Amino acid sequence: MAAATDPGSPLLDELAQALREEAEALLAGEADRLHAACSRRVDVLARLKAELRIAPQPRRRQLAQALRAARSRHDAHAGMLAQRLAISRAQLDTLLGGAEGNLYAADGALAPRSTAAVTGARRFA
Repeated sequence: MAAATDPGSPLLDELAQALREEAEALLAGEADRLHAACSRRVDVLARLKAELRIAPQPRRRQLAQALRAARSRHDAHAGMLAQRLAISRAQLDTLLGGAEGNLYAADGALAPRSTAAVTGARRFA
C-alpha cells in the first residue's frame, strides 16, 4: 500500500501508517510496539466504518477498494504471526521436551537428567 492510499482520506493514510508500523514491529519482534500499532489500526477501522455509513455511493466504492488492499496487507501480517507462533511453539517443545521428556522444569530449573529422555539413548553395560 502506498504512503498516501487516498489523498482525500486522512483516515486511510492513518490506516496505511498503522499497517506499516505493524509490519515493522512484527519484523523486529517488538510485542509492545505491535500491540500499539494493532490498537491504532482497530481505532482507525472503527472511524472508517463510521465514515462508510455516511459516505455517498461513489465514495463508498473508493473506500471499499482501499480497504480491500489494507485487508490484503493485514492478511500478510497474520501469516507472519502464524509463522512466528509455529517457531515459538517448536522452541517451547524443544525446551520442555515434548514427548521426549522435559529439558526444563516449570520453574525454569533443569529437569532431572534421564538417559531415557534422550532420543536414541542406549544403556551400555
